[in-house]
Amino acid sequence: MDALHELGMDVAMLTGDSEDIANAAADELGIDTVFAEVLPEDKDTRVSELQEEVLDETEPPDETRLVRLLGFVNRLIKLIFR
Repeated sequence: MDALHELGMDVAMLTGDSEDIANAAADELGIDTVFAEVLPEDKDTRVSELQEEVLDETEPPDETRLVRLLGFVNRLIKLIFR
């Protein structure tokens, strides 16, 4: 997580676990944002919402946008390996 933070990325975790468990894991692992108690059928919607936040088409394709995109990819990895 330290390496990702050094690149300016925020790390998010999307999980069906309770908020207490998810926050404890996030604190231990250095995860910045936690989405807890997310039902399996709602995870696609939440990922789409995150994607919209990260991929705002009004922004120019610069280094900042690239970092945000990489942060989104990292969030997807967290979702896949939950």
